[in-house]
Amino acid sequence: MARCIIPAMLWPPRIDNRRPHGQTGEVRQNIMSFALSESMRNYIDESVRDGEYGNASEYMRDLIRRDQQAEEARRFRMLIADGLESGEGRPQTSEVVDELRARALGRAT
Repeated sequence: MARCIIPAMLWPPRIDNRRPHGQTGEVRQNIMSFALSESMRNYIDESVRDGEYGNASEYMRDLIRRDQQAEEARRFRMLIADGLESGEGRPQTSEVVDELRARALGRAT
């Protein structure tokens, strides 16, 4: 069985939901409209009433963040599986770490 060593700078995956990669400054607000069933709307309203969220927008942002984190975790598990299936390991050099970081961030070299 192959050993998998994950450099500390790659785990845990970090997501910055405040602004797209490389952008600075204030976050621009975008408005999106969509239809919900009455039961879904009631569920969100109940979460807001119970104090879990300040408003429906906070609920939706949290839902999207959680989905993004789940996707990142899925991608990371796929990278681990790929690594385990790739055979014998190689020495860890700065070039190897840079390559792994790029792959983990979705910027294949």
